[in-house]
Amino acid sequence: MGGFDGAGTCELVDLFLLSILPPEYRNDIGLYTDDGLAAFDKQPRAIENIKKQICRTFNEHNLKITIEANKKCVNYLEATFDLRTSSFKPYMKPGNTLQ
Repeated sequence: MGGFDGAGTCELVDLFLLSILPPEYRNDIGLYTDDGLAAFDKQPRAIENIKKQICRTFNEHNLKITIEANKKCVNYLEATFDLRTSSFKPYMKPGNTLQ
């Protein structure tokens, strides 16, 4: 369980992180607390270069990031997004139960 101001702190950090990334990437990246999702209409090699640049930027601020690049289907928060079929559906992490 997070602290009283945990969500607000995450929002400030998210805004800071977006502000230090190159401007041409900002509209293609979404952040929510400690999760992020990006979608680039580029070739796989170009996306790998963007990934490296984002990792360098985070490292310069002593932050760690894990990026899985060039995926066509992802689970993000409570949804599964599939670029191959242009579809989305609900997603629930393994072990979670509805209440």
